[in-house]
This record gives sequence, structure tokens and C-alpha cells, in this order.
Amino acid sequence: MIVVSIANQKGGEGKTTTSLNLSMGLARRGKKTLLVDIDPQANSTGIFTNPESLEKSMHGVFNSRMTIKEIMIETRQPDLFLAPSKMNLAEVETLSGSSVDAPYILRDSLQGLEGIDFCIIDCPPSLSIFTINALVGSNYVLIPLQAEKFSVDGIVGLQQTITSIKKE
Repeated sequence: MIVVSIANQKGGEGKTTTSLNLSMGLARRGKKTLLVDIDPQANSTGIFTNPESLEKSMHGVFNSRMTIKEIMIETRQPDLFLAPSKMNLAEVETLSGSSVDAPYILRDSLQGLEGIDFCIIDCPPSLSIFTINALVGSNYVLIPLQAEKFSVDGIVGLQQTITSIKKE
């Protein structure tokens, strides 16, 4: 499985739009694709379902160490699956951040997931424990940005974080 994080610590750069379009495009080409929404705003999830109506979400992965397989749902798009988020995901950031294995939660929860060709991770607009998890578990990182000075300046910090994570 190829894992791609869509990350940028700045908001409004197109992370969710890129995640959704990339996931849909891959699924339409017959690739089994999993969209993982680790943004507590749950905008990717909201495209497919009402996040607050869900019993299982990424909250369970980070708080209760559930696996992605336990929480993922099918979407209306053939070959596209969703690991949904909810607003309550924000609550677990402080709990997860103090755990020694915190940066590896997402990577470990993806282990043993069979039959998926691509995993696209929609990250929150921050360098939070969720984004760190995505970077640790990814083969590739796409950084969408607007063509303006502050957007370009923000890439430096993210690039340093990625370099640091990949050294470990």
C-alpha cells in the first residue's frame, strides 16, 4: 500500500480538496483507496456522511488504539473507503502526545490492512501529533500551497519536520 500524506501547517492551502480529489481520482481508476481524515474539523468526512452520526472514528484509533480496519466505512464511490474523523478527535491530542508510542499510532493501525492500493491522509492545518503520525506513516508527502509569500515561508518548517522524522 502506498501511503501519501497531504500536509501543510497553514490553513486554507487546499489539503482537504487535494485529498478528496486525489482519492476520488484513484478510486475511479479502479485503485482501492482509503481516505484517512485526521483533521478534527472533519471536512473530508462531511463530504460522505454526517461526522457526528458516526459511532466509530479516528478518535477510537488515537484514544483506544482501534485499527483503521475497525473504523473504516464504504463510500458511495466504488473502491473508495473512509476512515472518518469527528470533532472529538481534538480531545485526544493532549492524551496521545504524552505517550511514548504516540508518533506511531497511525502507522501501526494501518498494519495488516489488506487489499488497499493507496492510503491518502488528510492532515489538519498544524504540526500536531496527528500530522506527525501521518508523516511517520507515509511513503510520500504532498504539500499543497497558494502561490504567495506566507505560504512558501511555511514550507520550511514542515520540510525540517519531515527531514527530522525520516532520519529516525
